[in-house]
Amino acid sequence: MNLNGENNDIFSKSNGLDIPPMLVLLLMLLIMAFCILIGFSLTALMSHFKGLDYQEAMLNLSTNNSLSTRNFIRTSLGISHLSMFVFPSIGLAIFMSRKYWTHYLSIQKLPHLTNILLGVILILSSFPLAYFTFWVNKQIPLPAWAMTMEDSTNKMIENMLLTEVPYELWFNLLIVAAIPALGEELIFRGILQKNLERLFNNPITAIWVAALLFSAFHMQFQGFLPRLVLGALLGYLFYWTRNLWVPIFAHFAYNGSQIIGQYLLKADISSVDIEQADQLPIGITIISSIFVLFICFFIKQYNQKLQPNGRA
Repeated sequence: MNLNGENNDIFSKSNGLDIPPMLVLLLMLLIMAFCILIGFSLTALMSHFKGLDYQEAMLNLSTNNSLSTRNFIRTSLGISHLSMFVFPSIGLAIFMSRKYWTHYLSIQKLPHLTNILLGVILILSSFPLAYFTFWVNKQIPLPAWAMTMEDSTNKMIENMLLTEVPYELWFNLLIVAAIPALGEELIFRGILQKNLERLFNNPITAIWVAALLFSAFHMQFQGFLPRLVLGALLGYLFYWTRNLWVPIFAHFAYNGSQIIGQYLLKADISSVDIEQADQLPIGITIISSIFVLFICFFIKQYNQKLQPNGRA
């Protein structure tokens, strides 16, 4: 799909410094390393005053941990996400485009409400498809060390999402849903996908390579395929709308719906034994896939008409 006018070039007004995309990505890694070091220092300082060791607290996290310990871990994760994703992306954008840094990240204006709703509907309607790809992923044999890491990560997330008081739900939505949605979209779509498009001169290749790296980054082997699909859908949303807020809202809806679902059910909603073939909702998966394709087509067509008006 070729977009007309200034929206045909995603750097348009905010092209920034004329630096080759590979050098931009290298600079991004350097800024990330610097910010991660600062974030690590802040976490270490907080650990000192709290009298808790972050690594030990993470490894020993269980349902028996106190509210204070869970909040310490949540706060540490929040600092980690901010220092790894949000601050580096903003820092790079300011370096590249100065006062146009919001344009560089494609967050200079709120999107049309229709695009937000369509993006959220697209992501939520893809759950059965993600469920199916998760089942497919589980059929791939993994070494024992990978399974141990997977089980440990899943257990840690389950224990961290435990809520004893209502405000913990809001804290989880902030730390596990909102900040990761913002930060990961800034890095993987706002910077990585954008520069890969320049590098490959092919937006579709850029979308899938960014989605591949997005999924690989999470280091959850049994969730690789569903996260790849999620990353691709978010990438297409950004490509069609040219407004990063659309995939940010969609990403938040994806994360937040799982947190709220687990809170309401008071159980791990991913604990269903999907290795049993008769539990797979094949019919629903097919309907979901068709609906996802229809929504994708509608979003693409809608934005082809909307883009000339200058507002996505």
